[in-house]
Amino acid sequence: MERRAHNAWTLGLLLINTKNPAGLGINIDGTAAEAWTSYINTYEKASNMTQLNAEQILQNAMYSDRTDLNDFIIDMHNKWSDARALGSTITDEDFKDIIISFLPES
Repeated sequence: MERRAHNAWTLGLLLINTKNPAGLGINIDGTAAEAWTSYINTYEKASNMTQLNAEQILQNAMYSDRTDLNDFIIDMHNKWSDARALGSTITDEDFKDIIISFLPES
């Protein structure tokens, strides 16, 4: 009986602290362990999508001749830092290549 109470308590905490758990696809009909596993799987998918989005934002940035080069580099570095913080593996060398590819011939 004690294990059931612990499972219900743990599941209750997870559900209370998650906004719309069923809408997020969290398994709320099983055990706390099953709910936690589905919670982690949902989070990992969201994290991967967020990382890919940050990488795409970095790689889709545009530079124009009227833009201050220093401001552009700072903005690009911030985008790169955001992507790296989310787990991106864009290296220093990759980042340099991205910057060079955006610079106009002028």
